[in-house]
Amino acid sequence: ADVMDAAIRTGQLDGGSPGGGYVLTKPRFEAMQKDLGDEFFVVQLPSTFGQGGGTGLSWNVLKEGPWQDVRVRKAVSLWIDRQESIDGVAGGMGVVGGLLNPENPFSNPDILTWPGFNPDTKEADRAEAQRLMAEAGYADGFEMNYNCLTTGNWADRCEFLAAQLAGLNIKLRLDLMDAPAWTAAGLTLDYAAVQSGGGMTSHLPEPNAPNFLPYSESPRSIVKHEDPKVSEYFDRMKATNDLSQRVEIWREFERYWLAEQYYAVPLAGNLATIPYRSWVKGRISPPEQIMAYLDFATVWLDK
Repeated sequence: ADVMDAAIRTGQLDGGSPGGGYVLTKPRFEAMQKDLGDEFFVVQLPSTFGQGGGTGLSWNVLKEGPWQDVRVRKAVSLWIDRQESIDGVAGGMGVVGGLLNPENPFSNPDILTWPGFNPDTKEADRAEAQRLMAEAGYADGFEMNYNCLTTGNWADRCEFLAAQLAGLNIKLRLDLMDAPAWTAAGLTLDYAAVQSGGGMTSHLPEPNAPNFLPYSESPRSIVKHEDPKVSEYFDRMKATNDLSQRVEIWREFERYWLAEQYYAVPLAGNLATIPYRSWVKGRISPPEQIMAYLDFATVWLDK
């Protein structure tokens, strides 16, 4: 990334990469701003838990352990400081959201008021997390494994989670894996939790169903569960072509998934920031998916 930045500064490159590890961190953005001023600009796109930029923790509730208790899963969600994770995992250029891009019309607009997501209630949330752990019989915590993807720059997210959960007396044992091993392990039931981007491979809800459905219906699901209500949400979405009804159903599902059953715990996502020199013209900033519009069909160089 540093070599890329230097090449942009000297004009050897016209712009940066949207790839993980290459989008600008806050210090790199500020350094480029200081050096180039109005001689560069950026394209920005928030990518949250589900869309590749945030990752977090997804539970296997089919494996016996404390995490089968919804009170424990809720305590973990309340405890994690998502605002702190902007610096901790997103290089200071991040955004807190749910399963989809916050600008996506399907997203819950009030998610930053939910317990665990609201930075103004973090002290109260953490007190409630400790109360729930004690109520569930785990005041002294427990140890659990966590499948951690080491490919790219994802390991820092695992380390952030481990450090955070230590404050709740949960020892997160990081099982470090490359992509093939991580994928293979995710098809089993032999883990407590997995590092995951939530399974959102599309900015529309329905194509993502295999990543959320019960294990008996979809072994590739990210969270391992046998909750029939999840299937019902997707059946309801498939039964209507009315956009307003689909939005309403998805928002119900997102709340159920993240703030009722606490099946997953998202961290901050990247505010993916790609630098370009000022002579690059016609660069489209995609509303969804950082890898969109990479044919540069509209781009020309004014130099």
